Amino acid sequence: MATQTIPPIIHEREIQIESTSSNAHKKSKVWDYFTKPYGPSKSRKTKCHECGREFSYHGSPTTLKYHLKNKHKIDISNNLSQVKRQSQQIPSQQSIFSSYSEPPFLSVDENSLLQSNTISLVMSANSGHQIHKNQNQPLNLQKNKDILTIEKGKFYKKMGIYKESIADLNKVLEIEPNNVKALLIRGLTYFRMDKYEESIADLSSALKIEPNNVNVLKSRGEAYVEMDKYNESITDFSKVLEIKPNNEEVLISRGDAYFRMDEYQESIVDLNRALEIEPNNVDGLKIRGGAYYMIDKYEESIADLKSIADFNRVLEIEPNYKYVRYVLKSRGEACIEIGKYEESIVDISRALKIEPNDADVLKTRGKVYYLIDKYEESIADFSRALEIEPNNVNTLVVRGKAYSRMYKYEESIADFSRALEIEPNYIYVLKSRGDVYKEMGKYDESIADFSRARALEIEPNYRYVLKNLNIAIEIEPNNTKALRIREETYRKHIYFRFPEF
Repeated sequence: MATQTIPPIIHEREIQIESTSSNAHKKSKVWDYFTKPYGPSKSRKTKCHECGREFSYHGSPTTLKYHLKNKHKIDISNNLSQVKRQSQQIPSQQSIFSSYSEPPFLSVDENSLLQSNTISLVMSANSGHQIHKNQNQPLNLQKNKDILTIEKGKFYKKMGIYKESIADLNKVLEIEPNNVKALLIRGLTYFRMDKYEESIADLSSALKIEPNNVNVLKSRGEAYVEMDKYNESITDFSKVLEIKPNNEEVLISRGDAYFRMDEYQESIVDLNRALEIEPNNVDGLKIRGGAYYMIDKYEESIADLKSIADFNRVLEIEPNYKYVRYVLKSRGEACIEIGKYEESIVDISRALKIEPNDADVLKTRGKVYYLIDKYEESIADFSRALEIEPNNVNTLVVRGKAYSRMYKYEESIADFSRALEIEPNYIYVLKSRGDVYKEMGKYDESIADFSRARALEIEPNYRYVLKNLNIAIEIEPNNTKALRIREETYRKHIYFRFPEF
């Protein structure tokens, strides 16, 4: 019997899996046509510069190549100058919401594919797609039609075409509502769409059928994390670890959930276990470094975070590693705490090269410059941060202090006054502005600010509350509720130390 020929269009559109080295090279070329990733860490997206269409950042570069070639006629296998010419010839009036054509090998009549008994579709989880020959196994038409539909949904999910993925999976689940694989893939697709409740509903349905399915438990745990339901996520991760106690990835996920709950000791226990299994896991080191930082073990924090910086090979393979900015910022903050200001500035400046408009990182570097008496540099960073967050009270206050150190009293008064428009009863700012008015010889204004601050000063009953809160925190230093109440009490009722310092 003659073997059916695969339509040549499949080869023309390059859907075969590429070699690792070629894939890495072409991925770097592909990214030239897409924005930096954005959105939540678990469901990051990127956008095509040509038409604005969104794609999953976690998808395969083959997906993006397909989009460039078939939507914009840009073939990245050509040389760069030819690619640019192709790009310039494309009409610019294409709608960013235009429908995305179905991949050609999926538009081939499914029944003929199944009945031919010669072709099966295999989807690679990470690298792309491949068609291969299989002449030995008989196919059940409806069952394999459902399998093909599931794989189409899986393919669409990886392409970032979520509505089409959901539609295909719905077809399968209408016929076979207890299909665990379809429920899992639809749940993961909802996750990518930030529809966490729908994701959890599908994953929970799958777990009713297979209560010990590790992949489903892990996925539901991740969805609970995104909804800030950390106790539920820990329950799911713990069940996975009962089945697979040395699952490094789930140990890190549970450690991350503990970290988000401010349970830093428990987080460190899980992360230590994970790092015993895989010492070079950058995610585990990053989170453990943050946990050490939060419990004031600054030297240990730097040791962990430096280890990430040493993984140059990881960053060479994946230059857009999504946590590198966090690592640099965190290590820079840890350096501040032990007085290593120059090292801190180096790390924070590197982080700003990656994302120049990160207001938090700008404020952190501005604080370091302030601490080493570099007030002009400090003001420059705070000013950039205020362009991004114009109503950030603490940034206004710190810049006002920097202006006063440079004897720029008018600018200082302007910042303090703006802060008081936003937060009128901020005692520290009233006293700071009163001090500047006094330096300017404006004694009436100075007295008015000090008088107003005095009227807002702490009352005797608050002293009693603070005394008891301090006792509670001495007994239980990590009592987050007591720490939060004490911070609010200080902020509202007494002259407390310099903001953020």
